[in-house]
Amino acid sequence: MLPGPVPVPDAVLALLRPSESVVRQDRQTAQVPGGLTVTFEESETDQETGRVVFRGRVEAVYDQTRVQCDELTVDSFDRRGEAKGGVRVVDPEGEISAQSLTFDWGAKTGVAFGAVLQAPNVWIAAERLDVAPGLWTVTRGRGSLSRTGDTPVTFEADSAEIVPGQRALLRNVYFKVFGTRLGPIPRIPFSLDRRVAGLKAPEIANRKGVGLGVSWRSGFRVGSGGVTDFAVESFPKRLPGLALQYAYSPLDPDSPTAIAPRGDLDERFADGWFDNVSVASPASEEADIGARRSSFGVATGWNRGTTARPEDSTEVSKALELSMEQGGRRGGMAWRGAVRLQSQRDGANQGFLGRTVAELTVLPRPVPVGRGLYLRARGDLFGTASGSGLYGWARGQVGVFAEPVEGVTLGAAYQMGTGRGRPDFRFDPLVGGDAVHLRVDYVRGPFTARYLRKYDLGRNTWYDQEYELAVVAGAFQPFLVFREFPSETRIGVRFRIDSFRDRVSSRQQRR
Repeated sequence: MLPGPVPVPDAVLALLRPSESVVRQDRQTAQVPGGLTVTFEESETDQETGRVVFRGRVEAVYDQTRVQCDELTVDSFDRRGEAKGGVRVVDPEGEISAQSLTFDWGAKTGVAFGAVLQAPNVWIAAERLDVAPGLWTVTRGRGSLSRTGDTPVTFEADSAEIVPGQRALLRNVYFKVFGTRLGPIPRIPFSLDRRVAGLKAPEIANRKGVGLGVSWRSGFRVGSGGVTDFAVESFPKRLPGLALQYAYSPLDPDSPTAIAPRGDLDERFADGWFDNVSVASPASEEADIGARRSSFGVATGWNRGTTARPEDSTEVSKALELSMEQGGRRGGMAWRGAVRLQSQRDGANQGFLGRTVAELTVLPRPVPVGRGLYLRARGDLFGTASGSGLYGWARGQVGVFAEPVEGVTLGAAYQMGTGRGRPDFRFDPLVGGDAVHLRVDYVRGPFTARYLRKYDLGRNTWYDQEYELAVVAGAFQPFLVFREFPSETRIGVRFRIDSFRDRVSSRQQRR
């Protein structure tokens, strides 16, 4: 027990802070060995144990985490602390309020009792929350996909284990939907690994020429660096499509880059902010292309369709494809490249053609050219070599973008393209040549609206119009995406836990 209020001896203060105490008005700051900084109004010590009690608007800071409370007891020898009264933990992943908190800033562990976690789009109340490097454990928790817990859909679980960046497991789970309790479900696992697609729900899509159908793509980890991806498509006016791929990446498991190489039948510039209305921002385009990647894959696919080509195909089959994808940053340049060895055909009655395909994308950093105005350039190359000869094309794109007011982004780009040789298949050529792309985004509060328009200078016609509309509705975000080219309409619901999952997935445990 503490013997009563006793001023902190000079010897103890010297231990707590290598430098002289800093007094700012009625508050003081002490540096505790091990990297803990404590700001407080008054303090006292137990002369026998050397423990120090800080009181009065106490704030303890370690690395990225701040602990605020009314009273903090610190044992500088064991590097342990105990917080009581108005406990609040502020962290990049969210905020925790608790009845009490014990933590070890040496071992980077902590235990909170009567805890409420509020993170982006996630609210969790737990009887006990344990945090340790590589493992978070929730005991008897309940929560919802919101910041307040006041939603028509909530869940309860006896326990939850979260391995940041890898996986999570909920045990003995109940759901409450509009007041009706459903369950229990013994186990619910889900992936936090951004390198793997994970188990996704099928999407409904309407495509020109083939009608309304279903598309389903998912991926699963195989070992520490491997992944198996599959894709299934079913549309009324074409044969069912199937694709299967195994890929391996030697990169560190903590890398956020997807293991599987991109497919070459999908939309070529789906990652471009000036090309696809679903790309959130120029920064997200640069982050995607500049992400460090090193992947090797083997794949097969049957009756697959191409997307956004001058002339699309619906019956592309690959007996075998070997692929290698590399990428990253070099100086101020983001880049991504791929080489593929393919045995491929276009149509059930055609023979398979062996060929080599090479692709390269380069994206320099945006250059500021005025107040809030940025210049951005991008280059894309494509080439093939087969028994039919050589073929290739190049595309260059230069654009400007700005955010004149908060939440509004405007952009305009000019692109030019040229091709040489005879293509092996009708879907090989570049879409468009000289063109102008215009875009406006509005993202503010619960509302998202994006609009993209493209004009072909060679044909003197608008050839594409795209828009996305979305609004936050409690735990979900319903959305509508319309794209004239490729002809596609998507209606769906995003779970708002995604942003929390992304943060936890990229978390580097430093507590």
